[in-house]
Order: sequence, then structure tokens, then C-alpha cells
Amino acid sequence: MPEAAKGVTGAGPRAHVAGVPIHAATLDEAVCLIAAAVEAQAPTRVFTLNLDHLVKLRGDEAFRAVYRRADLVTADGWPVAHLARRDDRLIQRVAGADLIHPVCALAAQRGWPVALYGSTDEVLRLAAERLCTMHAGLAIAHREAPPMGFDVVKAAPMAAEAASRAGARIMLVALGAPKQEFFSDAGARAGVPLVYLCIGAGLDFIAGKVTRAPRLVQKLGMEWFFRLIQEPRRLFVRYLRSGIVFLSLLAAKKSRAPANE
Repeated sequence: MPEAAKGVTGAGPRAHVAGVPIHAATLDEAVCLIAAAVEAQAPTRVFTLNLDHLVKLRGDEAFRAVYRRADLVTADGWPVAHLARRDDRLIQRVAGADLIHPVCALAAQRGWPVALYGSTDEVLRLAAERLCTMHAGLAIAHREAPPMGFDVVKAAPMAAEAASRAGARIMLVALGAPKQEFFSDAGARAGVPLVYLCIGAGLDFIAGKVTRAPRLVQKLGMEWFFRLIQEPRRLFVRYLRSGIVFLSLLAAKKSRAPANE
């Protein structure tokens, strides 16, 4: 995958993993770049690269094209952060779910309404209630749960425009990969001026429908194992493929010296 140019955030790549640029090293840096994008009122795609994405990218040229147009990419998961640190030692794990609360806190402070898209009506209702309780002053301008089997690319411009008309400046997109990235790309390419923040199961965590790994487990890089125990049938093959990709990338990276040595 060719190196991406600077997106509307103005952030050039700090590292690359399998050719995918990583723009933000830390959670704070990512939030600052998102804030700048909101202020600029430009369509902005925020993706969080994890191993499952890397597996999908290998066999999907359309997905690779969408990633090339991403404006801001973070390292989601210990393996991706570990690989990225070969280029920049400061890079830390920044998952979509990690971005929700600091972004919503800033949105509440600065008066930026937020839209929720994806999951189910019940999850969106619960997540909206809890986010507004946790972040005083936060306005949820729009929320929408799409029907099963919907066309992501066709639905995105209309859904994004509805959110924008309602006053939203940021849209939390909870569709899972690669749907959420295709949705965000279609909305951005239609020119709808939102920050499209892809968050995977982030709203399910907030609504209490899915239990996220404890903070210590996350810090130890074992969140994948916690989720595997919860959903072994659904996740075993996915994680096996991800593990193979990680080992192959790790072997390739070992031929390069770590940054700043």
C-alpha cells in the first residue's frame, strides 16, 4: 500500500505497518487531531488499525483503497502498536473504544453535537443516555441503527447528511470492519462535513451489552484473549488468521533496526 499523503488533519505518517500509515502516537495526540478536524469542518475519516483489518486488507483491494484515503489512523491493539514502534517508539495502542469518552468530553465542552450510527436501536438509546450522563452538556443530535443487509455505500451519504442537518459535527460509526470504514469513506467522499470516528463495538461496551476486558488485561495486551473466552466460536478462526499475519509481519520487521538506535 503506497504511503498516504497528509489528510485534512495535517498529520503525516509517524510509522507504517504493512504499508498502512499510523498518524497519531498517543490518545491525546489523536484527540487533538480530531479536534482540529472538527474545527476545520472538513470530512474526516478516523480509522483504528488492528490485526483483523490487516488480514482483510490483504485480500480486499477496495478496502485497501478506502484505507489509502483515511485522514487519521491509530494503532489499535498491542500487536499493531508493537510493530509500529519499530518506526516510532512513542506509538501507543489507541483503540476506537478508547477514543469515545475523551472525544465526547471535548464535544460536550466545546458544544459539538454528536451522532451515533450502527448497532441496534436499544444499544444506541442506552449508549446515548449513558454518554450524556457521563459527559454533562453533551448533545446527541442524531442516532440511527441501519437495517440488516443494508447497502453501506448507498446509505452513508443520506445518513451522514441527516446527521449533519441535525447539527452533528462528529459521528461515532459502530458497524465493525470493514463496513464502518466503507461507510465513513462514502460519507466523506460525498462531502458531508463530519468527523467519522470508527469505533467497532464501542457503543455495545458503553450500553453494557458486551463486557470489555479490565484495564489491567488491556495494558498487558491480552484483551484479545478475554474476548476469545467470551466468544470462542466466532473469534477463534479470526484470531488464528490474525496471529499468522502478526508473526509474518514481525519476522519482516526484525530485519530492520528499531528507531533511534
